[in-house]
Formats: sequence, C-alpha cells, structure tokens
Amino acid sequence: MRHAEPELFDDLVSKLARFADDNRTALRQAKPVLPNALHDRAQDNWEALLAIAELAGAAWLDRATRAALKLSGSDAESLSIGVELLADIKELFDNKTDKISTADLIEALCDDDEKPWATYNHDRRTGRYDTHDRLFMA
Repeated sequence: MRHAEPELFDDLVSKLARFADDNRTALRQAKPVLPNALHDRAQDNWEALLAIAELAGAAWLDRATRAALKLSGSDAESLSIGVELLADIKELFDNKTDKISTADLIEALCDDDEKPWATYNHDRRTGRYDTHDRLFMA
C-alpha cells in the first residue's frame, strides 16, 4: 500500500467522502450494541467503526464485531501480566527447585525467549524491582 500510486485511491476517497456526507446524521445518532467482552477503552475505540458497519448492513456489523472481539476482546484465556508472571514463576518452581534467589529467578524468566520478560521493561531486561512491582502493584 505504501508504494501504491496516489491516483489509485482517488475513487475510494471520493466514495468515502460521499458516504460520510450522506450518513452524517445517522452516524452521529448511532448507538451500536457494544460487545460486553470489550473493556471500556476498547468499546470507545470500536464504537465509531461498529456504527459505520451497522449502517453498511448486518453482514458488515457481524464482520466488524467479530474483528473487534478478535483484536480487542478479553477472553477467559487471556491473563493479566501479573497473573502471567506468577504462572511463569510457578512453572520454574515446578520444574527446577523449591527455592531460588531473586537474581536466579529473573535470569530464568528472561532466558525463555517465548516469554515477555527479557524485554518487558521498555525493551530493557527485566530487573528485580520490575518483578517486585509486577507482583505487588498489579
């Protein structure tokens, strides 16, 4: 898309502008049903898109709702970062030992490339204070 010729989108821009003009009042008054699985911020973010989809028809609303849930929905399997950290610590204890120093714990957490801990702190390696904050402030 970034290398596409600008003229390619002229027709699309014109159609979108016409849609906005034709549906301005309806869009302002639209109150689409927002999925309960979305948290407040996600509902705010998706409300306008779901209103447009609702105006476009039931099939588009269904498609947009499924996209919102897939991209922003909270499902039972998603864990908070604190719960994820506790689960990873438990896994270390289950597999290795019944006691571990903080430094060794952090080293073990950061060694697993599949987990977020090595770069969790703004692309810096997680430290002992980060781990403490995650456990006790989350």
